[in-house]
Amino acid sequence: MGQAVENCWFCLGSQAADVGLVASVGEEAYIAVDKGAINDSHVLVVPIEHYPSSAALKPETFIEVEKYLSALRSCYASQGRELIAFERFLALRKSGGNHCHINVIGVPKAAADRAKEVSHYIHVSL
Repeated sequence: MGQAVENCWFCLGSQAADVGLVASVGEEAYIAVDKGAINDSHVLVVPIEHYPSSAALKPETFIEVEKYLSALRSCYASQGRELIAFERFLALRKSGGNHCHINVIGVPKAAADRAKEVSHYIHVSL
């Protein structure tokens, strides 16, 4: 962790990173537009350092990720949308392994409510 991993799409120091998609860079994390966006508000919140998942983030990185999520929540609310966030983790062996990235999407309230119901159902079923 800490150094850019060669060929990692999310390590800003890697030649594989598409820095043209980056919208904001903080001290510990950044926001980028998703290449395969689900909708027009789909962005990624990504730690600058190469961590495999949000569970592995150091406290100051987690705090900054939370600040970005809070700001996005406010932005979406101003548009009448609600924030849905999810993290996809893949145990990759190539390219230095998975680089944590949190998908963030602004959706209408009805869609957010349905996502909460489905999430609850899955959690209870497991």
